[in-house]
This record gives sequence, C-alpha cells and structure tokens, in this order.
Amino acid sequence: GQDTVKEQAFTFIPPPPSITQVTPGEGPDSGGTTVDVFGDNMDFVEVVTLGSQELVGPIEIISPTQIRFVTEAHDPGQSTLTLTDRFGQAAFFPAAFYFAAPPLIDSLTPLAGTNKGGTPVVITGSGFRSDQNVYFGTVMTAPPTVVGQTQMFVISPTHPNGDVVIKVVDTWAR
Repeated sequence: GQDTVKEQAFTFIPPPPSITQVTPGEGPDSGGTTVDVFGDNMDFVEVVTLGSQELVGPIEIISPTQIRFVTEAHDPGQSTLTLTDRFGQAAFFPAAFYFAAPPLIDSLTPLAGTNKGGTPVVITGSGFRSDQNVYFGTVMTAPPTVVGQTQMFVISPTHPNGDVVIKVVDTWAR
C-alpha cells in the first residue's frame, strides 16, 4: 500500500477562553476603570467587547488565567463582557460591568432650613446610589437614604447663614 499525506490538513487550537470573575464590576460611564478578568485560556485573547462596544485600547495578558484592560467611555447601564481569541472563539460573561451615570440633581424640597441643621431634604434627580455623599456647600451630610436611582433623603447639616451649592458626589468624585 501507498500512504497519502496531506500537509497542514488539520490545526490544533487551544480551548476557548472562559471567564470566572470580573473585578471591579462597575465604574463611571466616562471610562478609565482598570478591570481584571479571571478565567482560563486567556493567553490568546485579542478582542474585548463590553455590550456592543469593542475596546480600542490595549489588552494586557497577565497570565493564561488573567487579563487586564481599562474601560472607555460607554453608555450607562449593565454590559456583557465578551472575550474573543485569535481563533475566533469567544467567552461571554453577562452583566459583567455596570457603567454608572453621574448623579444629576433636578430639584430639592424644601429650599431653606435652619442654620442649626436637622431639616429633612428630598433631592430628586437621577443616578443616585447609596455610596454617594451629599454636600451643602463644603459640609458633608450624614449618609443619604436612597429610593431607587431618582430620589434621596438627607438631613441638612449645621451651616452658617446664606445660600449654598448642593452637590451629590459619587464614588468616582464626579
């Protein structure tokens, strides 16, 4: 008998990447958050996608079980993470990263209170979270009580007489 040989007829490739953990799981919608992704078979990952947005910046392959990248500006909300390797194999991690919108104040009630503090104030707006701080001028209030993402309650602090700016500041100092 005669043997038949076909050169380069079959290619072995590594298993697809897999994702077990994404940390942190949230950051500002303006981008700039360094994200570590843990799993397996990550040494050939070439494309990172959050939601429908492909990452333009560099992907750092730390090891076969870890990659790192920095988020870019993104629409607010939850995003699925997709890692695609050079062989076209992909791993998906639903709800992997939450892009938080900055807090915005629309109104507050009442518009005045005693300089001794203690006035309950309702702040209405968007992007509110329990880890945010509220300032009357430069004086921070006690932690707010947040109802959904559109309303929070605070108690006015002691403050000298006069008008002040009210600020809601998130974890990322926005």
